[in-house]
Formats: sequence, structure tokens, C-alpha cells
Amino acid sequence: MSAKTPLTLRGIEKLREELKRLKSVERPAIVKAIAEARAHGDISENAEYHAAKEKQSHLEGRILQVEDWIARAEVIARLENAVDWLLEQQDAQGRWPNQFRYTGKMHIDIDRGRGPSRWVTLRACRVLKMVAEASRAGA
Repeated sequence: MSAKTPLTLRGIEKLREELKRLKSVERPAIVKAIAEARAHGDISENAEYHAAKEKQSHLEGRILQVEDWIARAEVIARLENAVDWLLEQQDAQGRWPNQFRYTGKMHIDIDRGRGPSRWVTLRACRVLKMVAEASRAGA
């Protein structure tokens, strides 16, 4: 996958912190659990061993995913303040409250035939989606 992943500097730092935690805390704990389960005897019928190996498999997959995101990260500095502000507005369930009322005014001159840029809106939606996925994965 060569496509760039749009992230803010804060998002990249969170991914780096998660990667460090996965490699330095969780990976050694799983290796220790596998060693303890292996010490109990026959591993072919050892449920603890199989559970620890499955957990290790999931952890290694997550490590690869986070490393890939960091390698493909593209810092979007222009949107960083907007993304930070949007994330601060979310409630505990990840929803945004409706804080503004529609006043009936339009900020676009429809008679001129110009509206908001579809591509800027699409890019912003993609950035917000990636930030939301990254924040869910880090939680």
C-alpha cells in the first residue's frame, strides 16, 4: 500500500506512543505468558498456550498495522487545528452536539453558481474518518 495516510502531528505521536507500548509492554508480557503455559506440559492440549499464541498473533498484526500507518503518514498541518477543535467538541459517545441554529442565511452565492468545493469537503471527510479510526484503535 503506497497511499499516504493523512494524519495530524498529534495523531502520529499517539501512534508512536501506542507502538512503543505494544513493543515494550504488551509483547514481553505475552512472551512470558507463552513461556509459563509451555512450562505446564503438553502444549497440544494446553488452552492457556493456545490463547496466549492467539493473543500474540493479534498483537503482531496490530504492530504491523500501526507501523504501516506511521510509514505512510502525511502530516496535514493546515487541518490540524480544525481536527483538534472537532475532536474536542465530541461527547463521550463520539457524537457532536448541535450547537448552532440555522438562521436561514446562506453563505454561498447560489446565483453565481459557485458552491463549496466538493474535493475539499471530501478530503476533510477522509481526514476525519482516519482520525476517528485511529482514535478508536488507540482507545
